[in-house]
Amino acid sequence: MSFLRKLLTFITLSTVFYTAQAIDIKDYIDFGFKADKGLKDLSRIKADSTSIVGKNIIVKGNVFIPYGDMTVYADKAVVNFETKDLEAVGNIRVYRVRTRSATVDLEQLSRFAAFPDTLVDITGYTVDPVGNQLLNIKVYFQGDMLKASRVTGNLTTGMFSFNDFEGRYKTFVAKAKSGVRKPGGEIVIKDAEISSCEYLLQNHAHYSIKCGTAKIYPHQADSFGISGYKPNLGEHSIWAYDCWFKVFGMPVLYIPMFYKPKEESPGLFGVHGGYNSNWGAFFQFSKRFTLTDTPYSTIKLLADYYTKRGFGYGANAEVLTEYSKTKIFGYSIYDLRPYETTEADDIGRLTIPHYRYGLRLSNVTHITPRLDFRGQFALYSDYYFLNDYFKNSYNNNPEPITFSSVEYQFDRFSASIFTRVQTNNFYTTVENLPTFRLNFPRQEIFSNIFWEGQTDVGYFRMKWRQFDEPRTAGNGVDPSDYQSARFDTVNFLYYPIRLDWLTLVPRAGVRMTAYSNTSKQKVDEDDLQTMFAVEEAEGTADGDVVNYDNDGGSKVRFIGEVGLEGTTKFIRSWQNVKNAYWQLDGLRHVIEPYFNYTYITNPTVNRDNLYYFDEVDRIQEQNFIRLGIRQRIQTRRGNFGNEQIYNWFTIENYWDYFFQAQDGFNNVGDFVTKLYFNPTSKLSLITLFSIDAGGQDRIPGVVDTFASNSGINLSWLNKWEFQVNYKVMEDLNLYFTYIYQNPYKTQSVYSMGSNFTELEAGSAFDQFYPDRIQNLRFGVSFPITPDRKLRGAYEIYYDFFAGYIREQQVKIYKTIHCWEIAAEFARIQSRDSDGDMRIRYNAMVTLYLTGLSTPMQSVQRSTVNTFTQVRQFGG
Repeated sequence: MSFLRKLLTFITLSTVFYTAQAIDIKDYIDFGFKADKGLKDLSRIKADSTSIVGKNIIVKGNVFIPYGDMTVYADKAVVNFETKDLEAVGNIRVYRVRTRSATVDLEQLSRFAAFPDTLVDITGYTVDPVGNQLLNIKVYFQGDMLKASRVTGNLTTGMFSFNDFEGRYKTFVAKAKSGVRKPGGEIVIKDAEISSCEYLLQNHAHYSIKCGTAKIYPHQADSFGISGYKPNLGEHSIWAYDCWFKVFGMPVLYIPMFYKPKEESPGLFGVHGGYNSNWGAFFQFSKRFTLTDTPYSTIKLLADYYTKRGFGYGANAEVLTEYSKTKIFGYSIYDLRPYETTEADDIGRLTIPHYRYGLRLSNVTHITPRLDFRGQFALYSDYYFLNDYFKNSYNNNPEPITFSSVEYQFDRFSASIFTRVQTNNFYTTVENLPTFRLNFPRQEIFSNIFWEGQTDVGYFRMKWRQFDEPRTAGNGVDPSDYQSARFDTVNFLYYPIRLDWLTLVPRAGVRMTAYSNTSKQKVDEDDLQTMFAVEEAEGTADGDVVNYDNDGGSKVRFIGEVGLEGTTKFIRSWQNVKNAYWQLDGLRHVIEPYFNYTYITNPTVNRDNLYYFDEVDRIQEQNFIRLGIRQRIQTRRGNFGNEQIYNWFTIENYWDYFFQAQDGFNNVGDFVTKLYFNPTSKLSLITLFSIDAGGQDRIPGVVDTFASNSGINLSWLNKWEFQVNYKVMEDLNLYFTYIYQNPYKTQSVYSMGSNFTELEAGSAFDQFYPDRIQNLRFGVSFPITPDRKLRGAYEIYYDFFAGYIREQQVKIYKTIHCWEIAAEFARIQSRDSDGDMRIRYNAMVTLYLTGLSTPMQSVQRSTVNTFTQVRQFGG
């Protein structure tokens, strides 16, 4: 324990220094360690009396010892010069005064000043590059503390015993009747009590853990004794035995053993609780354990109870080394009502078992500076497991894949082996068994002639989703699996031409793709769309499925491409523009008009006879030009000498014209705009929209018998997204999102040797977006009380086409000293297959420990994160 060590050392040094005029320190004491610059503070030691008896130095009465950032008080101390035995008695107190420097605005200054036992010293004023006036301050606040009535021991061995111990540390406070510090740094205390609530030292803690014996382990030291102790390596871990968990002083639960990992506040376990329409009343418990320091490994145990669903249990583990990161997650539950979240008539053809589980292992390893491994294994009991119990994971990745990848970076190219397999037959997966790839980035091979290429060879297998119930719609046929080996190589040459005001880059390339197996039966664009509609996990789709056959034999396909890309740039700068509110330090406007012409020859093999694995198999003839303009308004950010260019505002507009119209379209493509406005860290605005300039993008959407006609209806608009986030002040945040989409399709814009900005992610071919969408989300988070210990949040999700509010959610956050309480209530509306309104209510209460927070941490911590989406817990 660092404070006990410093206490003993300080008392020894101060006693010797006070009597230095009468004795020569070197003649009597060999400290065994190097004294630091804090010795100069010992000249300010005060005591009522000092005496020397034999080889003992005795300091008595109101002993005051300032040393560095520590202040020590005691009634009496005795030190033996030869044996280095120490005895200190009477109201021993050690306080550490911590200091932090910061640059703040007036609002942050007022929050610092509001903390008790905190002194703020204004050391200067400064103005940032955009004109904001800021204050340079130094904050002094009371940090760690130790008290004892008696300490005896030896400074050489580091062995000490103490009585009536009290201590305050980074993440916990503790007190005990007696204890022993061993030479290795381990501390054993008897009849002890531990808590992250500092009220424990005043005997009225909100909660505590009372234990017969507790062992406090520091990080491993390099040597024994006082000098080998290294207190700054991190916080201690604790093992305690024969414990009672107490709330407001009342024992409520007996636990034979308790563990606190390093750098974590002591608590029996993490607790979430509440009510959810899908779960019923629920309680979720978790406890983290640190297994090893090198490599650093932790495990969090999970235990949950749901009144409607039953008991669940699992674990989340992580192992970190200098060059790797491994995560392991496992969870299991015997679900009493597996269809509670998604009703049977909505599920359609996938069943849900009672025994449900999830297992995921992932690893990233930098084997050498040039060789990397990435891999993941994912296994689940059913398609709906993540959606039912781990909604956030489902929203981030609804269908996790199992894969492995090894990549080596050479000087001029990279080589990789990628494998992907289907471990869950309810996820449609393109298996790579495996794929070997060589990637050559663009590089100069002759004078001003550049080459870029990629070659891969692999065995591919399309594994469609396997349903539990037979299909009854359409022709009753499901998509069938197919497989083929594929060799693919693409190579391009570039010849940049730089004129005074224009840069031209002509390109020419060829692609060769060989298949070991193809289909005699043609599967066109509409047939593929039907396949993907039928394989959707929820609901049933009409349409007749046309499957590939296995009779096409091997095929070799050749495709050529030529293109010309041209860009120019216009720049205007205003160096003296400054504005504090908009954080402008100079202004530069960059305009980049560009064009990109692409012609791809008709492939030598019809794509309808090639198995579909990815967009390489769907390449078709292209003959189009893209005209666009990129604009950026830039400013400087950072201090003088360390400025960086910051994109204050960006916008890109582009339009495509097709010299050869594709099926179902004319020559006019879409007009698209993407805009990003990020003037400050408090405000961001994003909008993008696509206009059906050719008037032929519209497709019939999914017919909703119960749809409303509210909202706007713009037939010429394919899609419009608008999102704004604004931080009005500390802890007061607003966000607004609006999405409008008509069912539409677009012509493919693709090049094998150039990149294009796209509105939607995914394949460049067969772009169908059949959903009709118009909804908005609005959220606000705000402080309710001036001290920000009570905060609130509200979110709403309105669907214009549905004609009702889909979800509303209210959140209340309350900080009660060492506790943080969050209460959430949600009302969710939806329609079932008969059109009847279904209303669900969810409630959740989260209770967790905040630990011991310093003023610096409290001011810098944001109370409520800016909302980015409506959280849906439990489905």
